[in-house]
Parts: sequence; structure tokens; C-alpha cells
Amino acid sequence: MNDPVTLPSSQESNLPPPSRLHYVAFAWLIGAAILMTLVAIVGHRSEEEALLRMIERAEPRWLLIALLCQMATYLAQAQIWRAVARAGGVKLPLTSAYRISLAKLFMDQALPTGGLSGSTLVARSLEQRGMPRFLIMASLVVSLVSYYASYVICLILALAIITARGLATIWIWIGALGFAGFAGLI
Repeated sequence: MNDPVTLPSSQESNLPPPSRLHYVAFAWLIGAAILMTLVAIVGHRSEEEALLRMIERAEPRWLLIALLCQMATYLAQAQIWRAVARAGGVKLPLTSAYRISLAKLFMDQALPTGGLSGSTLVARSLEQRGMPRFLIMASLVVSLVSYYASYVICLILALAIITARGLATIWIWIGALGFAGFAGLI
């Protein structure tokens, strides 16, 4: 019973064993990654000090307001998914949708793939809760359109404010119109 496992010829590897050069290259790659990490840590030290100074001067009521606004964004996203589900005759509890919204944020931050990782997580989570695929796709599209629409609304408000104060430059307008055009394409 202690016979070595042999692979059928179709599964045997035709690759040569790793050479010393492979190990040296891998060691250099690891070393470069460690060096880049060290440079990033040292480079951000001044940012950390500035953050600590900001935290020392922070007013708790503004932090609470910021926290409530952030929580409201996840609630809004959860409600978008619930509205699409409801339109398709599927019940999606608010607590489940809110948890999915928080998980999407984490995935989008942990794996920055332009929202693809979070959207994949949302699709799988909604599918596990019994939502049909066409509703899942619809909820992702409505969520994306809502995301860009909210940015365009905020951009319009910001442009109105800086224009009223006489601070709008041609470059700000060009950038704003470029973003609005891109958002309109989506």
C-alpha cells in the first residue's frame, strides 16, 4: 500500500524542474516587494503624523455626522437592491441587503478591481438569497447608474457653489464636463 503515486502519462508535467535561476529571480522579486513596502511605509509616516494631528483636533459631533452619512450610503445602496428585488417579486430583507452592501465595500477596498470584486460578491449573495439572475443584473445596473448619477448631482452642486464664489476656472469646467460626459456614457 505504500506504492508511490504515479500519474498517467497525460497528466505528467513536461516542464523542467525549477533551476537555481528561478530561485534567484524569485528571491529578487520578494526583496523588491519588501523594499517597495518599506519605502511606502516611510513615505506615509508624515501622512500618519498629519492624520494624528487631525484626529486630535477633530470634533466628535462632526465625526458622528460623517459616520451617519457613511451609513446612509450603504442604506441607500441596500434600498436600491431591495427595490429591484421587490419589482421582480422577490423579498430581500433590509438587514441582508445592508450586510451585502458593507461586504461589497470591503471587497472593493480589499481587492481594488474597479468594483468588479464587490459586484461579483453582490451577485453571488443575491443569488444565494433566491434572486433570479435577470434581477441581479438589473440591480447591479441600477446601482451603477445611481452611483454615477449621484456624482453628477454633487458635481453640479459643487460647480454652482464655486461659480457663485467666482472660483471656477476653465480647467475646472473642462474636467467637470469630461466627467459628466463619461458618466453619461455609462
